[in-house]
Amino acid sequence: METISQEEGRATRLELEHKRFVMFITVLAFILATLTFFIGIIMNHFRSFKDTFINGFLVIIVANLPQGLPITLAAALIIVARRLAKKGLYMKRLDVAETLGTATVVMCDKRGVFTSNDIAVTDVWHDRMFFSGPITSGRRYSLSTVTSLENVGEHADALLTTMSVCNKAQIESARSGSLAKRKQITLDMDLNNISSWGKVFDNGSVHPGLEQITIQRSVQLNSIQAAFQKKNITGNPSEVALLKYVEEMVSVQSIRNNYEVVFEIPFDAGRRLHVVVARNSHHSDVSDEGNIKFYMFVKGAPEEVLMHCSRMSTNEGEAPITEGLVNEFTEAYMKLGSKGRTCIAFAMTTFEAFYDIRLTVASGKLPENGLCFLGMAAMYDPPRSNVDQSIAKLRAAGRSFSSFFQNRSTLEVQLHLAVIEI
Repeated sequence: METISQEEGRATRLELEHKRFVMFITVLAFILATLTFFIGIIMNHFRSFKDTFINGFLVIIVANLPQGLPITLAAALIIVARRLAKKGLYMKRLDVAETLGTATVVMCDKRGVFTSNDIAVTDVWHDRMFFSGPITSGRRYSLSTVTSLENVGEHADALLTTMSVCNKAQIESARSGSLAKRKQITLDMDLNNISSWGKVFDNGSVHPGLEQITIQRSVQLNSIQAAFQKKNITGNPSEVALLKYVEEMVSVQSIRNNYEVVFEIPFDAGRRLHVVVARNSHHSDVSDEGNIKFYMFVKGAPEEVLMHCSRMSTNEGEAPITEGLVNEFTEAYMKLGSKGRTCIAFAMTTFEAFYDIRLTVASGKLPENGLCFLGMAAMYDPPRSNVDQSIAKLRAAGRSFSSFFQNRSTLEVQLHLAVIEI
């Protein structure tokens, strides 16, 4: 990282051409000015040296220097940048616009390019079975802390817990900061109903319509309360999709309240894993040696997660990973990929250490192997409607493109859905 940060940026083709052109004009101006000066001196028989220098040397140099070139070049780039902005393409640097016309190969990721970036969890492979929807009974329930991995129910709890804790997406409630607005809406409702309430009373007696108005107002207030309590999830689209999936069955915040994150290794392209180490935030049983239990939650590329696992959750409990289970995993992975799904796998384990332990990547205190494979979630990101038109324009311009997917089956399906031949 230090080497990359210290590396100087390479000059663009436009900068190099501009520099060469200015150098050429400068040299040409000095050559012409020098020739003109000597010719003038000779023709004037070496008299009027000062006038010849001004009119024959300085004037030639000033006349040849392109003073308006920077302004003209900047104006042209601004015009190009504005045209690109109308098409939704924004330039970080103006001179980058010139390089677009010289590109011969376009390399891109599918997310946000081929797809609409509206990701949702469609399937879950857990307990060696496929679940199209929630992995529980379909009702929201109270999730207890993960204490062991012994049966299917607890393995489902562990999977949902890993999805929630090993996740950097944040849940924001619209209720916060909206109390004044909600009071104003309620006040407006009361003012609008004053005239109706005045008609309810007839000669000092309560009209039967009062009960109906009261019920109607209660329903309106409940709808306002529900609207202001609606949660907004922000973060990486994949992690947002995972939280939305968990929220269908249990409160993500209630899960997160049970754990205190003490260490985290963010996802990177090299490891292709996201690791979170947490401890119980409510109670921690201390062993005779003074250790407490820590939970390590892992998510990442399915094949990478499986490499660090020695056990897999099944309906009979934890089973050692054998060649048969690996084949089942591979078959499930390829099946989901053939449907155009992007998969993320989950695993966890526990270990004991001192309460105030300081963990680092190089400390060697994290159990990198022997994890329990919990399952994987399949996510679908629908393709853009106009992808085929954009690719057709690229090919018509003589450009080729390359896209990066998790596996070839996912690539083929996504491009097929986008009506693109590979």
